[in-house]
Amino acid sequence: MDTNLDVTGIIKRAKQALDLKRDSELAEYLGVSRATVTNWGARNSIDFKLLLDKFGDKVDYNWLLLGKGSPVHQPRFCESELARGEVEIIHNPKAVEPVDDRSVTLYDITAAANLKTLFTNKQQYALGKILIPNISV
Repeated sequence: MDTNLDVTGIIKRAKQALDLKRDSELAEYLGVSRATVTNWGARNSIDFKLLLDKFGDKVDYNWLLLGKGSPVHQPRFCESELARGEVEIIHNPKAVEPVDDRSVTLYDITAAANLKTLFTNKQQYALGKILIPNISV
């Protein structure tokens, strides 16, 4: 089965999740030969069903398959009127606290030589702010 995923990375993360050092150890855990695991890496294909069935919920699949997130599945639960049960956070905002600033800063772009100059010293070229009342945050 061909895939666009990095199978050698998947094999490496699978061994890391199980605290294994060698392909032969992973092969034993999965119940396949060492040559099978080696061939998966060489062909960039893998038996996903076998791999995911063996890991169950011991590891986060986003991390195992894509290398994103955390190795350990960390369930989060929601108890609201809209949803109940386990939920997955799919967006982590960059700002820790939401900013309740409902304004747009106006800049004098004719005074700045270019955008880099403008944003290097924003305050120098700021003319004022437009306040937008009644806009939802």
